[in-house]
Amino acid sequence: VMEAGIDRGSFGTYTAADWLEVRVRWPDQVVEYVHEGSLMHSSAVGLASGTIGVHAALANQSRVYDSTFVGEPDSALSTDPGVSLHSMPCASLTDLALHKFANASSSLADTHHGPDKPVDTAQETYWRTATGVRSGWWAVDLGAVYHLERVRVVWQARAANFSVEISDNGTAWSVEAAVTNNMFNLSHLPVHSLARHLKISMGAAAGSLLGIVQVQVFGCAVEGCEATSGKYGHDGARICSVCPPGSYDIRPGSLMFNSGGVAGSSQSCVPCPAWSYSAGVGNQQCVSCGISKQHRFGRECSSCPRSKFSASPGAATVSHTDGCTTCPESSYNTGQGNFGCTDCPVTPTLQILGSHDSSSRQLTVDKFGPECSSCPPDTRDTAPGGATRGRGCARCELYTFSPGWRNKECHNCTVTDGVYGPECSSCPPNT
Repeated sequence: VMEAGIDRGSFGTYTAADWLEVRVRWPDQVVEYVHEGSLMHSSAVGLASGTIGVHAALANQSRVYDSTFVGEPDSALSTDPGVSLHSMPCASLTDLALHKFANASSSLADTHHGPDKPVDTAQETYWRTATGVRSGWWAVDLGAVYHLERVRVVWQARAANFSVEISDNGTAWSVEAAVTNNMFNLSHLPVHSLARHLKISMGAAAGSLLGIVQVQVFGCAVEGCEATSGKYGHDGARICSVCPPGSYDIRPGSLMFNSGGVAGSSQSCVPCPAWSYSAGVGNQQCVSCGISKQHRFGRECSSCPRSKFSASPGAATVSHTDGCTTCPESSYNTGQGNFGCTDCPVTPTLQILGSHDSSSRQLTVDKFGPECSSCPPDTRDTAPGGATRGRGCARCELYTFSPGWRNKECHNCTVTDGVYGPECSSCPPNT
């Protein structure tokens, strides 16, 4: 097909390395051709007959050439299309998806049709949607940001309409290619982007369900900016990342420079999400916040003071207390960076009560610990807790008392031989 109608002119002969993409643009549609070895696959729709004539060029060049459509196109198509050979930043292509983590919107409930099957090496297994499901998505995390060149999909049960989407973070997606009225069980789609995540969104199955035997994502590492021990450093004289602590770099090498040629900032720095952090400059990814045996976060994730806890720990909140939540009533904590709060302890305590003579009496009373209460004698604590300590001290009512500090409740005054104890009355004789 590529030989028919070629006008080599002053250009050299095209030498195929691994593949060639030819994009033919008509006013109302884009037609894609991919050459893979001896296979010419077309995702074109609407061509009645004929071949594409292309001026020859090297695969690593990016130029637009005049071309000739040999044959009779549909009446809706112009006979004067343009053909573009897309430049490839990768010297060689690698299947970046092989054995990487994949997930899907649904799967058959067995061990042979999970979302991991399209990225293994077994041709007899494949991913399928759950029974009766005719739409959904399949996605793969490549583990880092790469130059992506193309995607190859081998369908077991093809989608009639589908799109290839990419993302840096697995949350915000952009569509790179879309296919409607798909009639092929083998799909090649160009990507030409930097990304870490790739998703195939399938709007409708051609049959009763969807299935994928294999997905290959071809591309290469971002040249010159390799991470060492989780950090991007220098590539010779080039600085690969200046992303500050508390962030990670999704596209190392994309620096902004001031008028003096000094690296100032990067357009690719992403703040660490909640429950994670990064230390130093130029991080490849963020690290999960750890919790100590004392149920506390480290200083890199939380600075919440005593009697507060981190509801959303991480680098985004560590420098301020906006993410700190006050311990609720009847709970407390100590120190900084706590994961949560602990219920205030109540301890039965034996109290020795005096008398108006030499005898003594005993009473067991419930007391809060000093971390939750500071209420004095003859009061009870109605609002114990680390954040409310000392605020809920209520005086005991008539005919009641409480011995010592930090009492949970007041007790009825006792009468012995018509006499109140000294904890309730100090009236002299004849009164």
